[in-house]
Formats: sequence, structure tokens, C-alpha cells
Amino acid sequence: MKLDGRPVSCGARPTVIDAKLDSWGGSYPGYLIVNPDRLRGLATPVKFYVYYHECGHQFVGASETGADCFSIRRGVTHGWLNANGMNQICDFISQLKGDAAHPPGPQRCELMRQCYAMALHDKAQARN
Repeated sequence: MKLDGRPVSCGARPTVIDAKLDSWGGSYPGYLIVNPDRLRGLATPVKFYVYYHECGHQFVGASETGADCFSIRRGVTHGWLNANGMNQICDFISQLKGDAAHPPGPQRCELMRQCYAMALHDKAQARN
């Protein structure tokens, strides 16, 4: 699968494309679902964030903040996330009110910024 011309994958877990999904993406045991119509028009870093957030559930389980952090760390490690992209993700997520499973968007943004800072620190440490 490609997002804005760049390949994405979640290891051996397949990605199902479903334009009828009522969200940007979803994660189910062993596979991901993305809605290309909902992703269309989003900034590229936001698309990657959504994809790797859902991928993150495959590794961290149901934790929404864990999946958020997985996605952010993946972005730093793989080079698709910089400070501008982090701002775009926060602009996107901060609009969401939250629900029983998801904290409010501004809270998620703050936690993701912490993950971003830690990922940058870790990347810098790995170079030394």
C-alpha cells in the first residue's frame, strides 16, 4: 500500500481498503483497515500518523495513547515526521473531542509531543 506515493506497511499484517469504514482507519486482530476517502485531503504526515496509529494497535494492544506514541516514534525513526508534521498532526487531533476509548484531542496532542521529544532524544543518542 502507498500513501501519497510512499509505501507503508505494518509488517506481515495486511491492510484492507474500505471506503465504507466510518473512520479514517481501524485495527483488528491481524489486520488494519483504512478509508481512503476519509484520508484524502489530509496532510501527508497526518495520513502516516493515522496508518501507523492503527498499526501500533497491533503491537501495543487497545491503548490509544500507546498507539499514538508508536506512530510518532515510527515517524521519527523512519524520517517522515518533523516539527511541521507534528504541528499538522496536533492540528488534526486537537479537533477531536474524545470518547470512552480516546482521550480528548488536545490531551492526546500533548502526550504525542512528549513522545516526539523522547523519540528525537533517542535518535540523537543512537547517533552518538
